[in-house]
Amino acid sequence: CASCNTSIEPNIECPVCLCDSKLVDMIKPCGCDHSFCAECWNDHIESYISEKRLMYDPKTQYYTIKCLEEGCDEGIKNPNDIKSLVSKQLYDRYNDIACEKALFLQNQGVSCPNHECGAAMIAPDDETIIRLQCYACGTLFCKNCHTHWHDNKTCEEHMMEVDPKSYLAIKNLTKPCPKCKTSIEKNEGCNHVTCTNCGNQFCWLCLTPWPGT
Repeated sequence: CASCNTSIEPNIECPVCLCDSKLVDMIKPCGCDHSFCAECWNDHIESYISEKRLMYDPKTQYYTIKCLEEGCDEGIKNPNDIKSLVSKQLYDRYNDIACEKALFLQNQGVSCPNHECGAAMIAPDDETIIRLQCYACGTLFCKNCHTHWHDNKTCEEHMMEVDPKSYLAIKNLTKPCPKCKTSIEKNEGCNHVTCTNCGNQFCWLCLTPWPGT
């Protein structure tokens, strides 16, 4: 009957796993309209934490997880939402990485390029020292291009040898953040750019600090 039908909770298909979930169980913690089931959010957050791919949100001024929707630049707005979606162990790991990034990357730090490590460290001020070694895993890497150490090769020669297609795409479409050297792609018309890795705000055209920041 009509009165019975009104009490039935509608189901909705999760865009990622394509499983039916109750509408009330679909979660949208990023301030946008993109909603996904809790299991997909958990997998997404776990993947980003394991790869240390936290993004800096200038609105909340902390490191967070990017929205699950491809192409969306929003991030999870409240750390408690991350806490509610993952295990305590994973949330503690997230906090450790966020603190590490805040303490090191905002102070001219660099990250180990080893995807299984990603430890942050302070790079020497001496411009002649470009060969660095990660204190955590021992990986040798280049301070200038943030890739594995390339003895007797320039950064460009090394990148062209390892992955020429990706290197040319990065070179043509992105610019390095003046502070942490992360490749930044401008997706809107404004030249006021904020690095998602360290929060540095700068001018896209001249790479100098944005006035007033």
